[in-house]
Amino acid sequence: MDFVNTLTYIVASNKDKPRLKRTCCCCGTAVQAIETGATALSMARMEHPLLIIAQEVLPDMSGMELCERVRQEPSLAETRLMIAASKPPVGVHFTPDEWLPINADDDEWQWRITAALRTAHAYNALHHTTNENLNLHDQLDNSDRQLIDATAELVEMAAQLHAEIARNAQLEQERLQMVRRDVIAQAAAALRHEINNPLFAISGSAQSLARRMDSSNIDSSEDARNAVRRILVGADRISEVVQTISSMLDPVSTGYIGDTRMLDLRAHQSIHRNAAAD
Repeated sequence: MDFVNTLTYIVASNKDKPRLKRTCCCCGTAVQAIETGATALSMARMEHPLLIIAQEVLPDMSGMELCERVRQEPSLAETRLMIAASKPPVGVHFTPDEWLPINADDDEWQWRITAALRTAHAYNALHHTTNENLNLHDQLDNSDRQLIDATAELVEMAAQLHAEIARNAQLEQERLQMVRRDVIAQAAAALRHEINNPLFAISGSAQSLARRMDSSNIDSSEDARNAVRRILVGADRISEVVQTISSMLDPVSTGYIGDTRMLDLRAHQSIHRNAAAD
């Protein structure tokens, strides 16, 4: 595995530092040799090394204390920790990730450090993959929410459009009904005017003639009287027909039950009586 782009810290005494540095270079990782734990911690916050190898005893703190303080830093959660000691270190609150036997030969150091680097690299890759999956999951959640919001908005727009179309259709129907009623009313008025005027003249003249025939001033035959009576009967018949047709052309309705309406015959009778009186 290539560790060219990785960084390893060595925090050790001058005695063991050269050997540790040489071994890490053989493993292919870049090396930063540091003498004190405080300096290593300060630099690690900025450089985020892949692995820190700390000697058991340091000038300012123990290697275990350094590792514990590194583990308390959230930004260094991906850094792997190794203690170089004579025996496997075990702490009260913390145990290092790796152990490097301080008295082992170079070959053992190399394979142990290489294994530590491989493990650290694998943990980092897993951590990055997990974060990417979490980010992808968040993106999918956001996409789902956006899709739900967009769908709800489209449904609302469709409902509003449907209501607007229905309202416009109702208004158009009402407008057409008003136009039809106006045309029918005009036709009914024209019919009454064109027929009733000459009809009233004919009926009036026949009634006047009948009254004169009934008086003693005019000597008329029975045929003439019958003719006048037929004229009056025909005029009444024409008047009834005009009233019937007018009722059909100019209907007047009134409330019945609920939304049901019925033809108002009394209103028609009143209208025609007023027309006849005129």
